[in-house]
Amino acid sequence: MCTCAPELQTSRREAIEARLSELGFCMEHSLSAIEENEGHAVIELATGDCVDPPAGEVLQLATEWSLLEGACADV
Repeated sequence: MCTCAPELQTSRREAIEARLSELGFCMEHSLSAIEENEGHAVIELATGDCVDPPAGEVLQLATEWSLLEGACADV
């Protein structure tokens, strides 16, 4: 998990969310992030469907967002 200041985490999280939105995706919290040590859910904005697994840049951004949220610490 990131150990930087909370305001830096918030700023980075917002930047990730903005880029995901540009790519047509958003992040939603998922219980599997807590129960199964996985990342949170990646949602395609056009369809509202969960994308699992996402590809390329979306995967990288989703992983970083999940880590900032305290999930999938073993990734």
